[in-house]
Amino acid sequence: MLKNNARKWANISIALTIIGIIMTASGIIIDEYNFYWMIVVGLFIAITFFICFFVFLSQANHLRKMFNNENLLVKWSFNQTEQIEKSKNQYIESKNRNKMLLIIVIIFFVLIGGIFALFGFDSLEDASGFIVLMLSILLLISFVALIVPGVTYRRMLKSPPLVFVSREAAWVMGEFVKWKAAMTKTDYVEIFRDKNRIEIIVHFSILQRYGYQSHECRIPVPDDRSFEAENVAAEIAKHCNVELRT
Repeated sequence: MLKNNARKWANISIALTIIGIIMTASGIIIDEYNFYWMIVVGLFIAITFFICFFVFLSQANHLRKMFNNENLLVKWSFNQTEQIEKSKNQYIESKNRNKMLLIIVIIFFVLIGGIFALFGFDSLEDASGFIVLMLSILLLISFVALIVPGVTYRRMLKSPPLVFVSREAAWVMGEFVKWKAAMTKTDYVEIFRDKNRIEIIVHFSILQRYGYQSHECRIPVPDDRSFEAENVAAEIAKHCNVELRT
């Protein structure tokens, strides 16, 4: 069964936005110096996930249209062996990428949280609540970053061995990637070939707090669809106004 996971994440984002608003309001109502951190953290959570809500909502709408064969370039199906191979490749790439991002996030939390704890409170004892909260958030982010690749791998194995490709996004055996969206730029499109497989690789960048971060969407191609893959890659490159590399 095809699942629109972006819709679920849109609902989670709006719930976290509400939590951030409640935290901010609580800090304002309490109105004590040692609780001002609730305003800062609450605003950060509310603003971040309010933006995420609209991102996931856009993805959910796009995915719904793809599943209804609207604005679709191609729909491919694969056998079980191809599905397992693709899932393993995606798992390895996601695990390595998440480790690098997690290191950057830890450094960011330690620096910003440490500065705020040292200079935003009269003493470390007064800052204990803030420190506990920041460490809890960091542990949650670390936990998610480390388990997501494995969860994704298992989901891809259980998903239908199908690939949906549009000019702006792709759904690859349960994983949805959108390379043309807000705060995202497409860099170039590549057709990758070796003796065992052919893939369309869309290289794109997402604007984050520390600048543009490079990503890629690997779209597997059935063995008998190589000519069709060239047309699909060319159409994506043309729509995004980027170079096609072969």
